[in-house]
Amino acid sequence: MKLINRKSFIALLVGTSASVWIAQSRFIQSRLLAPDFQFLRQSGGLLAALCDAIIPATNTPGASDTLTHEFVAAYVEQGLPRSLQVIFIEGLKKVDVYAVESFNKSFSQCSTDEQNSILVRIEREDKLLPGLAGKVEQKITGKPFFQQLKTYTVLGYCTSKPVATGVLNYDPVPGAYQGCIEFQVNQNCNYSS
Repeated sequence: MKLINRKSFIALLVGTSASVWIAQSRFIQSRLLAPDFQFLRQSGGLLAALCDAIIPATNTPGASDTLTHEFVAAYVEQGLPRSLQVIFIEGLKKVDVYAVESFNKSFSQCSTDEQNSILVRIEREDKLLPGLAGKVEQKITGKPFFQQLKTYTVLGYCTSKPVATGVLNYDPVPGAYQGCIEFQVNQNCNYSS
């Protein structure tokens, strides 16, 4: 039988206590609060700026050019369970609070570097625990805000008409399945989740 030393035991105890506290606070918040749909509907500019920060315009259209932010707002309001709606909307509120705290302006008025620093901060705070503990935490509390935002932004972007027909190799009436085909140089691929 291997004995655990005191330092490892204390680290394990503190880590477990902290993770339980974080999980409980997010779990309680998501179960007790009602989703603030009024804020979600009024934050179109914030959501557009967040989606553009995730998928900026390059030689392809940006996320706000394809109205991805409208898809994300509709999906959050109509397609998610209440607990995930609360997590998402509270996370959206937190973004603007961080922007005002850090740069004295709203997120949509921040420069690209300032927006990226805010997103890095939010991603760091929303990070789940590693391994099995993170899977249990996600099962109990739901996906964190930033993980939801990235997922819904990519889903809305890749399924929008301008991207599906103009950027991706979209075939509205697919033919027979061909398991192994040759790609041509610079050929775009399909999106599938």
